[in-house]
Order: sequence, then structure tokens, then C-alpha cells
Amino acid sequence: MTNTLSMLWGSSSSAMADYAQQVPYASLALTMDGNQALVVMAYQGGENESRTLWQAKDRATLELRNGTPFASAGFDNELLGIDYATPSSTNSPLAATSLSVQWRDAAGQQHVANAHISTHCEPAAPVQLPLITRTLEACHQRADWQQAGTSVNTLWRDPVTKRIWAGDIQPWPDAQRIAWQVARPWWPQN
Repeated sequence: MTNTLSMLWGSSSSAMADYAQQVPYASLALTMDGNQALVVMAYQGGENESRTLWQAKDRATLELRNGTPFASAGFDNELLGIDYATPSSTNSPLAATSLSVQWRDAAGQQHVANAHISTHCEPAAPVQLPLITRTLEACHQRADWQQAGTSVNTLWRDPVTKRIWAGDIQPWPDAQRIAWQVARPWWPQN
């Protein structure tokens, strides 16, 4: 595993796909805080196995909850938590009407921001992922930050299972974007 982890940094989509092909573990192609890497799943747990931790070779870590970024460690700017206000019947961030986010900047200063969000999904279309092409819905989420402008996030989900396969989000106002795509899924395939 150490030899596998030593090759997980790449500089292009084709390099990322080549690495993903060689790694037999659940993996994500990740771009975050100016870094691009193929990260492998280090942990899965929580209610319905909805919490996953992903690590790069330098131990930088991204935590996903219900398929979307929740927290990070080992980056200049660290995501400390995103809480989506969702109906009790679902944990999907796409059903949320608001969110609250906490982060720490490179100077160590902690921040909090809140946003009202609205979501609309496009009809399913083919999306190229690192190892396969899947038919997914692009769901766009507009975040209206309180006194801090607007951002638009996109999550690509399976129209039947509703699993999130990819995303591109700005987790807080003026943040660098976090983009990820599932390379090797960690759930059973139909």
C-alpha cells in the first residue's frame, strides 16, 4: 500500500485516470486548495456508512458526509464543518434550504458563514468520470451568503439511486473550490 500511495499525486486528468486504474481501493480524484490528487478511502462509518475519510500520500484528508465535503485537514485553509438544514426524512444536501459552514484560514483565524440555498437539477446526461462514463443529473445549488455574495455549487448524482458521484463547490464565501469525482466507488454496483 505504501508504494501505491507514493504515486497518488498527478497533474492532469489522464494521469489521474491512469493512477485510478492502478489503485484497487475506493478512490476519488480531488482538487482542493490548489492541490490535485487521487485520494483513497481511509475510513467508512457513521449512520448508514455515510461518513468517509479520504487521504492523499501527504496525509491531507477530506471527510465526506452523504457524498459531499464536510471537513478537511492538512490544507492551508481547513473546512471545519458544513451543516445542511434538511428535512428529517433525508440527509441529502440537495434537499437543504440553508447551510452553516465553519472554516479556519491559513493564518489560523476561525470563521462562520450562513447561506440560504436553492437547488435545481437538469435532466440526466452522460458524465465522464476518471474510469467510466455514467448518466448523471447535474444539480446546481445557489448559495446566497448572508452579506457575502453568492456562489453556485454543482453536484452530479445518479437519477435512480441519488448517490453523488461528483461535485464542484465553493464551501464558503471567496473560498477556493473543492472538486471531486468518484474514481472507484465504495458502494455495491448494480
